[in-house]
Amino acid sequence: MKIKKIGKFLENLFAVLGLAFFLYFIINFTYTQYHLSNYKEYSSGIIIDFEEDYRGNKIVIFEFEADNRIFRGEAYFDDFVNPVIGEHYPVKYSMKNPNISRMEFKQRLD
Repeated sequence: MKIKKIGKFLENLFAVLGLAFFLYFIINFTYTQYHLSNYKEYSSGIIIDFEEDYRGNKIVIFEFEADNRIFRGEAYFDDFVNPVIGEHYPVKYSMKNPNISRMEFKQRLD
């Protein structure tokens, strides 16, 4: 009788430990993949045009290459130091969603 209780206890213990390990593995894997997908990279963006948004802010339109594709983005004019159409600027983007409308620019130091 006591052996059956110990056996049942061990069976339940291993079931709970197995479930806990499985959940830990799934959570750890998805967490790692999420952070790897948010890894930011740099590319060279070229300014192609200036526009104004609906609030009247000056916007810089640019294109850059990522993953062998061309993307178009925009940033506020104030993020640049003397922006010129046709000039190349370093672009920091996320591989998870390179099509975001607001890009992060490193300021160009002249």
